[in-house]
Amino acid sequence: MHYNKKGDSSGSRFFFVDNNLQKLYNIKQWTTIKWRKNMKSITTRIKTMTYTTVTSLVIIGVTAITFLNTTALQEIAKQEVLNSLHQATSELNVILSTQLEFVEHLANDIVYHTLDQNLPYLEDYLNKLIENHTDYRDAYFIQLPSKDMAHSNYWRPGSTSWVLEERAWFIDTEGNFDIYLSMPYITSEDTVAVTIAKRVQDPVTKQEIGVLVANLSLNKSSDLITSLANTDSGIRTFVIDGDQNILMHPNADYRPMGGETLNLSETQASISQLLNTQPGVISINTDLTGARVYSSYDLIDNTDWYVITNYPTNSVINSAIKIIGIGIVTAGLTIALLGILINKLTKTYLSPINDISLSLESLSQGHLHIDTSGININSKEIQQLTDSLTSMAKKLEQYIETITTTLDHFAHGDFRIDKNTDKTTFIGDYHSIGSSLELISTELNHLLETTVHSVETITTSSTDITQSATVLAEESHHQTHVLEEFQQQTINITNNVLENLSTIKESTDTVNNMTLLANDSKEVTNKLVDSMNLISQSTQEIQSILKHVEDIAEQTNLLALNASIESARAGEAGKGFAVVANEVRALSVTTSNIVQEILEMTRHNLHSITEGNRMVDLTEKTINQIIDSSNKTSALSQKVYDNAIKQSKDLEGLTNTINSITEEISHNTEIAQSNLNISQDLNEQTHQLQEELGHFKI
Repeated sequence: MHYNKKGDSSGSRFFFVDNNLQKLYNIKQWTTIKWRKNMKSITTRIKTMTYTTVTSLVIIGVTAITFLNTTALQEIAKQEVLNSLHQATSELNVILSTQLEFVEHLANDIVYHTLDQNLPYLEDYLNKLIENHTDYRDAYFIQLPSKDMAHSNYWRPGSTSWVLEERAWFIDTEGNFDIYLSMPYITSEDTVAVTIAKRVQDPVTKQEIGVLVANLSLNKSSDLITSLANTDSGIRTFVIDGDQNILMHPNADYRPMGGETLNLSETQASISQLLNTQPGVISINTDLTGARVYSSYDLIDNTDWYVITNYPTNSVINSAIKIIGIGIVTAGLTIALLGILINKLTKTYLSPINDISLSLESLSQGHLHIDTSGININSKEIQQLTDSLTSMAKKLEQYIETITTTLDHFAHGDFRIDKNTDKTTFIGDYHSIGSSLELISTELNHLLETTVHSVETITTSSTDITQSATVLAEESHHQTHVLEEFQQQTINITNNVLENLSTIKESTDTVNNMTLLANDSKEVTNKLVDSMNLISQSTQEIQSILKHVEDIAEQTNLLALNASIESARAGEAGKGFAVVANEVRALSVTTSNIVQEILEMTRHNLHSITEGNRMVDLTEKTINQIIDSSNKTSALSQKVYDNAIKQSKDLEGLTNTINSITEEISHNTEIAQSNLNISQDLNEQTHQLQEELGHFKI
């Protein structure tokens, strides 16, 4: 409500403030609506959080498993390299040490049985021995210093190209009685062979009696290298000499061929990093085809041979890719199954909460008829929420119905407390609403009872006054009629006298009329004072009622604040009721502001009434002064009139009597008529007021 009188700038200020408040309220409403529209439901939030968490955990798990498995595969690959290398090295060492021990034992047999003294027998012995040891191509003994030979194949040098002194094994063993192992060489059959030589001496004389030589084929070692190859994992073991010539390899393409060996420099292999490490250490290198491999090496005892084992890194990568693929498929299936499970769980346990939320929102929009029969009650908590929602809706509906019925009764004039408030019990924080309704009803009932009683009293008094005024008017009319007859009889006598006194009488009448008018003005002024006092009293009563309304607004504000706190404690379930509480609080604040404005207006009216009373007091003083002046003038006129009476002593008594009677009767007639009019108006107004109050029930 805006108050903007012409020339009053305060109204425009009120209008400007109210407009700004309305704009701020609209902005707040729009922000709240937009925030609520953008707010996600708890089902969506839980699904999103669960999907995100599960997906993250699955991804982290798959990543961790993949990393661990990849690391484990690498460790397994390295371990397989070391296992294969250890196996190859051990078995090759066993093979070579066995062959070396065989030659060592054979040399000891020759010495022990003095077979060097019987070369034909020794030759036959060697022949039979080599037949039983197929790993040897041949074996022979050269007697020194005669250089006679006993050969297992009965072979003898047929040309001068075979010179004993030029044999490497002869040169390298000269002066050395340790067993000798020659560099590998390629036979005509493209096999790798080595020569084992041992100088034999007489244990007694310490004289050198000859040289035992055996040409050992490495086919058994080569077969071992081939058997250790794993085509599934790609693990390969091969043997090179100190010049990096390939002696044994599981792939026939890399074995010695045409009497020649393949050097690593002629391939794409790169083992420089490998050879710079200690034996048994894993490093990444390049194999013969240029592929990256895990590599390690070891040395064969009594040789410069390197046993190298390779494991392709792409095998680990392929296995890791398979694991990743399996992990992705597993993760996908896990996420899908969890998605189905989450949807089922949310549908089972969160859908009722969503239904309750929709019911609360409907309740916040003013729809108090809530149907909870469609809510799937599957837990104790949902049952409690549903029961609480139903109870709250019924209570609110009952409270609103009670308030509406009470206000409707008030609007139709029914202020009976027992009929308006005895059907509903306001509980908790709502008790203040019931108390306020009862207080309003009690106050209004008391006010109306007082007013009705006052009106009844006024009506009775008004009736009495009307009856008295009627009787007085009739008597005055009769007295006037009698006086007119008497006056008509004496008029002829007093005409001459009255001609002289007419001027004085007119002056006296004028002064008396002025006095009467002043007295009437004083009476009107008194009535005005009484009316203004009644207005002031009514205004004060209005202020008292407004104080009660303001107290109710403050209680409502506190109630809304408590409701907001309780809704905040209730969390998501109380958000809808929080909106209602905020609206009620805003309404109570607005009511309080309006009451303050009305109070300010009533204070202004009281101030104006006070000023009016002051002006009436001044007017009353002025009228009293006029009455005093009129009385003085009347006294002076009376003196003049007395002097005139002295001049007509004969008619003094009669004239005075007639004039007095005429004046009194005229005055009484006027008063009686005025009282009759006033009483009739008052009687009519009291009857009208009674009819209006008759509509109220107290």
